[in-house]
Amino acid sequence: MFPTPPFNAVVWPVNEMPLSTNAEIVRVTAISTDTLTITRTQESTSARSIIVGDQISAAITAKTLTDTEKLPTATKTATYDIQATDCGALLRMTGNSAANLALTSTTTAATFGDGFYFYLEHAGGGSSAADKKLVFTPTTSTVDGQSSITDYPGALRLVRSNGTNWETELLRGGYVEVAYSDSPFTLTHPSGFSLSRVHVTAGGGGGGAGRGGSAGTTRGSGGGGGGGKRAIADFTATGLALGSSTTCTIGAGGAASSVGGNSTFGTLVTAYGGGGGAAGGSGIYSGGAGGGGGATGAGANGSGSNGGAGGAAFAAAAASTSYADERGAGGAAGADSSSPRSWGGGGGGGSGKGSDSGVGGLSGGGSGLSAGGGGGGGRVTSADVADNGYAGGSSGVGTVTGSGGGGAAGVGGAGGVGPTPTDPALVGGGGGGGAGNASGTGYAGGAGGVPGGGGGGGGGGTTTGGAGGAGGNGAIRFWYWP
Repeated sequence: MFPTPPFNAVVWPVNEMPLSTNAEIVRVTAISTDTLTITRTQESTSARSIIVGDQISAAITAKTLTDTEKLPTATKTATYDIQATDCGALLRMTGNSAANLALTSTTTAATFGDGFYFYLEHAGGGSSAADKKLVFTPTTSTVDGQSSITDYPGALRLVRSNGTNWETELLRGGYVEVAYSDSPFTLTHPSGFSLSRVHVTAGGGGGGAGRGGSAGTTRGSGGGGGGGKRAIADFTATGLALGSSTTCTIGAGGAASSVGGNSTFGTLVTAYGGGGGAAGGSGIYSGGAGGGGGATGAGANGSGSNGGAGGAAFAAAAASTSYADERGAGGAAGADSSSPRSWGGGGGGGSGKGSDSGVGGLSGGGSGLSAGGGGGGGRVTSADVADNGYAGGSSGVGTVTGSGGGGAAGVGGAGGVGPTPTDPALVGGGGGGGAGNASGTGYAGGAGGVPGGGGGGGGGGTTTGGAGGAGGNGAIRFWYWP
C-alpha cells in the first residue's frame, strides 16, 4: 500500500539490497490502479534502467527525515485563539500593533490535555514600544503561574500544557527600545529569562545660540551642548520579578542652552542629561560648552566663556574636573565593577579659542560609551572674518575627542545633525556647530543624534546669531536571554 501522492519512493533490482550504486529515488506524483506517474532522479540519485520485476518502496529517504524535522508553521497577523490542531506547530505572530499581537486560549489547558504543546514566536511589532508587546492570556488557566505573560520582538518560547495550566520555556530572548515618544512606558517583565540588560541614555544638552551684532564687532558663537550619559545594568529574574513591571521614563533633549532631561528605569537606574552650551557674547572666547552627563548628576550649563562641569562620578570613581575655559568637561564615569555601570557623556565644544593661535572654537568631546557633545559654533571677528563651525563629538569604543562619528562642522553653513546609529548598542553623536556669517544671520548648530547627543552651537552673525541645536532625546533599550 502506498500513501497518497506526492511522495518519494526507491526503485532497485530484485533480489538485491538497495544501495546508492543500484537504486534510484523517484517522486510519485499520481497513482491509477497499478500505474504510477513518477519524476526521475530525485535527491541527487542517478537514472537507472527500470525493468519489469524491479522493486519499489515508499522507503525512508533523507527527504523523509528532513521533512519530519520541519515544524508546521502558522503565521498569525491578528489576535489568535489556540486550537487543538496547533499541537506541535510554530505560531509566528507578525501583528504590528498591540491589538494584533494577542494570543488567547479560551479552551483550558486541561481540555487540551497533558503533553499538548506549541512554539510561540514574536516576529512582529509596530513603531511604538506599546505596539511591540506580545501578550499570551489564557481565559481560565494560568501561564507560568500568572494570568498572562509578555514577550518582546525576537522572542521564541515553548508552551505546553501540564494537564491543568500552561508552562513555558524561553528558547530565544527578545529586545525592545523605548523612545521619548513612548514615555512613560510600562515594561512588563518577561517570563523565564536568566539574564537581562538595560541601556539607559539621558537627553543631550542644547547648544548655545550665536551672538548677533553689527559689523566691526566680535560676534561670539554658541558653545556645544554636553552629551547625555548612558548607564548599563544587568538583572537576573530575581531583580526583575515575573508578575511585576518597571516604568521607563525618557529624558528629552535640551532646548538651546538647556540641560537634557534625565532618563530612569524605575528606581533602579538613572542616566543624567548633558549640560547646555552658553550663548555667544561679545568676547572672543565667549560661549562656554555644556558638561557631559555624569554617573550621579547632570552636566552643568556653560556660563560665559566657562565650560560647564561634567556630571559627578560614583564614589568609587574619581570626580570629573571642570576647566574654567571654553570646553565643557566630560561627565565622570562610574566604577566598572559597580551596577549600574556608567560612562559619562562627552563635553560640548566651546566657541572660544581652540589653540594658542586663536582658532575660533572646539569640536565636541567624544565619549567611548556615552553620547558625544555638540561642536562649538563659528564666531565672526571684529575684522568681519567668519569662522566655520566645529564637528560634533563621536560616540563609540575606540574613538577620541573630536574624532569622526559626530555631526559635520558647518562650513559656510549650518552644522550637521549628529548621527543616530542603527546599531542598538551605540548612542548618538553630537551635532556640528554652525558657521559664522559676516553678512547675515549666523548659521544654526546641528541637533544632537538620538539618543543623547549634544546640540551644536550656533554661529555668530550680523544682526542675528545662529540658533543652537537641540540635544538628542534619550532612550531605554532592553534585552533578555534564556
